This record gives sequence, C-alpha cells and structure tokens, in this order.
Amino acid sequence: MRRLAAALSAAALLAAPAAALRPLKPPAPPFPEDAAWVNSSGLPMELLRGRRVVLVAFLNLGNLRSRRAAQVLTRWWDRYALSGLMIVGVHTPDYEFDRDPLQVRRSARRAAFPFPLLIDTRGKLWEEYQNEGWPAFYLVDHRGRIVSDKLGEGGYAVFERDILAALAGFNGYEPAPGARLEVDAKRVACGAATPSFYMGSRRGIKTRKLGKDAMRPVVESRDGELALSGEWEEDAEAARYKGTGTALDQLYLIWRGAEAAAILSPGGSGRSVKVFVKLDNLWLHAGNAGPDVRWDDTDRSYVLVDEGRLYGLSKDTNKDRLHEMSLFPDGPGAAVHGFAFSDHCEQPTEAR
Repeated sequence: MRRLAAALSAAALLAAPAAALRPLKPPAPPFPEDAAWVNSSGLPMELLRGRRVVLVAFLNLGNLRSRRAAQVLTRWWDRYALSGLMIVGVHTPDYEFDRDPLQVRRSARRAAFPFPLLIDTRGKLWEEYQNEGWPAFYLVDHRGRIVSDKLGEGGYAVFERDILAALAGFNGYEPAPGARLEVDAKRVACGAATPSFYMGSRRGIKTRKLGKDAMRPVVESRDGELALSGEWEEDAEAARYKGTGTALDQLYLIWRGAEAAAILSPGGSGRSVKVFVKLDNLWLHAGNAGPDVRWDDTDRSYVLVDEGRLYGLSKDTNKDRLHEMSLFPDGPGAAVHGFAFSDHCEQPTEAR
C-alpha cells in the first residue's frame, strides 16, 4: 500500500507548509460506513455538513510524530469543540498487530484522546484522501469542502488561523481577546537526532549479525547503525527474538537525540515479555529513562512488552552526544519493528 512507502519520508519530515492552497476546494470523501470507531458511534460526513467544521487528522498510534501531533489536536478540541469544530482522528494501521480494533481502542484510551477516532483498517480513507504520511491534517468547512491541509509536524500556528477562519465563515466565531493559541517552537539549539527507521525485510534497514564475542564494532559504528547478536530472525516487518534470554543475545543501536522510542510487540508468544534496556552499558535511571521504563528488584531497567505499540525508552539532555543502546529480551517472542527519535525542538510547545 502506498502509505507504507510514504510513511518513511513523512517520518523524516520536520515541518510541512500549512494551508496548502486547493483552488478547486474539492468535497471531502465520506467516512467508510463499515469502519470501527473509538469515542463515538459512526459519524457520516453528510451528517456533519452544515453543522460542523471538521478536521480530519490521519494518525498512527505507534508513530511518535502522530502522538505528539495528537497533543495539539487535544488542545484544539478543548478550545473549539463547543464552538463548531469536530475533530476526527483516523488511525491507519502500519503493522498486523495494529489492525485489531480492540488493541487500537486500548491504545487510544492510554493516550487519552478526547476526540472520535476512526479505525481505517484497510486504508480506504487514506486512499480517498490520497494521503502521504503521518501526521496529516485536512480541514473541511461547513459546506463539506477541503479548504486547507498540511503534512508533518510544525506549522500549527498557521493551521490554527485556518481553523478560526473556517469557524468564522460558519458561525461568526471569534476567539476572546488574549486567547491562548499555538506558538510553533523556534528551531534554535535543537541538537541532532538519528532518523527514524523500520526493521524487517519489507522496508527495513539492513542489520549486521554479530557473533557473541564481537560487541566492540557496534560501539565504533556510525550514528543510526544497528546490529544483532544471538538468536534473532528477521521477517517482513520485524526482528524477532528466538532465544532463551541469555545476556549476550542483544540488539545494539547507536543513536542521538532528545528521546528514543521503539515499536515493540510480544509477537506470537501470547505472553508479556520483559525487554531490558541499557544506555552506554549502564542501567537507566530516573534522569534518562523514557515513560515506559520500569525497574526490577535489582534496579535493572526494562519495558514490559504486553502488546504491540510505541514504547518510550530513553531521553537525553545532552544535545550532541552519541549513545549506545542495548536491548535484550528475557525470553522468546519479543519483536522489534522500528525506532523513532526526536530532537529537542520537536516536542509541541504549550499554547500561549
């Protein structure tokens, strides 16, 4: 499907121009009638026409940039839902595990999305919109016409002005004097970030296989290089661990940035898997651990992989330093589907 190739380029996209001009103002495609929904029953586009301005937002709950964009969508929901704006998130699956509506619902509840979310399991709506990546926003006025769109993060301040213009054209809405609006982060002293990437033969990077006595080349490798040691097998969309949890069966990664996250799943094991995480050959601590990290009784850092999703692994306050990360599961079944990183300017700013 076209989104699979396009998502890679979109993942590297820091900001795309907002308010793309659509002189023909095409009608917005209808929502698929057979789609599953979260936070709502089905919402036909025809029902919303003349009653709401609609923001259709293509997201993927396992995509780091989508998760950050959803924070902005939540703020817009809080500001404008009672003033005529309907936000509809569209989750388009990227892996087999995120096609399950029950799992998508759990992920949406965990992320606390307040707006309706359509599960576009077969990518019908993605194709109708000719969408090209995550996150992507399409603004539909009260007449049902697409009047503005943007791809990628950034440009939120400009897009919010488009929302206000559409609401003004619908019901005359004007924000109160001094209202808090989005302010895009200035890209100053951002530091560097390793490009996000997938794993698996379908679209993944090439990985090296290391013998159990060959760890040093990983430390000397370049930014973004990854290697496997031990009982790992690669299939179409992941590197899957087949061993029994020995200390030398590890995945090694060189990265830099403000945060590192991984898309992990328990695979077909049917059980939760602990994936232990070290940074620069040390266990993580509260100062550099990501939000999903836990510690066992001996202070070893790990993430409990109980379903396929994005797991926050590590954060770093040093903007330029290279790090070595080691992942080693405690047993068979863990699957590593990809990694995502961000620099220090890619977190959405608070409204001002």
